[in-house]
Amino acid sequence: MIIICGPFPPPVHGMSKNLLLFKEKIEFLEGKVVPIDISPGTLVRGKKYHLTKIKKVLIALSKIISIKKADRNEKIKFYLPPDGGFGLVYSILLTTIASFKCDKIYLHHRSYAYINKYSVLMAVLNAAAGKKATHIFLSEKMANDFSKKYRVDKYYIVSNLIHVKNWFELNLEPKKYTQDEIVLGFMSNISIEKGIKDAVNTTLMLREKGIDAKLKIGGVCDNIEIENYLNDTIKSNPSDFEFVGFVDKNSKLDFFKELDWFLFPTRYVNEAQPNVLFESVAAGVPFITIERGCIIGDFPDYPYVMREKENFPEFATKAIIDNITPSSYEKNRAELILKVRHQLNDAELKENTMFENILN
Repeated sequence: MIIICGPFPPPVHGMSKNLLLFKEKIEFLEGKVVPIDISPGTLVRGKKYHLTKIKKVLIALSKIISIKKADRNEKIKFYLPPDGGFGLVYSILLTTIASFKCDKIYLHHRSYAYINKYSVLMAVLNAAAGKKATHIFLSEKMANDFSKKYRVDKYYIVSNLIHVKNWFELNLEPKKYTQDEIVLGFMSNISIEKGIKDAVNTTLMLREKGIDAKLKIGGVCDNIEIENYLNDTIKSNPSDFEFVGFVDKNSKLDFFKELDWFLFPTRYVNEAQPNVLFESVAAGVPFITIERGCIIGDFPDYPYVMREKENFPEFATKAIIDNITPSSYEKNRAELILKVRHQLNDAELKENTMFENILN
């Protein structure tokens, strides 16, 4: 029996989406799953958010306490993606109770917040899991960075790259590139931290330099201020920006197929290994991003991962202009796709090893 505890959708964000994928994979492999949802149901922080979260965590604790083995030989395993901030308090409570009820504890790390900066709360969580803990990291870089601050005895590496395996298997024909019009893309939960203003300013800077650039935006606005900013931007430049709203998994590939470049100027504190960069590559679209979390380790030789303190619109504009001709653009795109494709077999092997351990 595997207790899978965490924030399931809604809302849709990196952790909730990947948690659902993990649950579905365990079920596909015929594992016995007990899902426990602790999602507050919204991205908007406030009184309702925190009260809902507290209520769901209390319910989760009672569910964990009440779980019984079907027989004496059954193993109960607990799987949790820890929170990245003060939500680690909830993770500590859940893991402490699970440590009394469960035979194994799996902590699947999807935040770099407590890796970039030492967290007493993460240290307490790690101690609460104790010798029952097995860690799951997104990359070797993440494992190494984490182990410099906290004790790690057992761990697995499972890259988010595995989630786009089916896209690579389609052997998609990339969009035919023409420098007459450059279609840029931005897709995320739309916020300042995720880089919407940098993406907009990159588009405007390219147009100032005489390049016919257009930005296609997908996602849901984090708050009313961002929604107003986006509406005002589109109203001022209706032909330069297109907002398509939430992009579900069935529409995501079509979103990417229309792009020449994908912009992901994230400065999000929890950013670890964004699926969207792998999705971009699998769809045949080169990206420009900022060094956060696992990104530089996943794309070590890729020239368009910017250091965090640089100016993103200037960096991205230069990258696009340097690759403005079809020959230079297609060379960059082909090299990126080939390098990422070569990582896929290793990612699949490591994922299989992890699931074998969880299910046995």
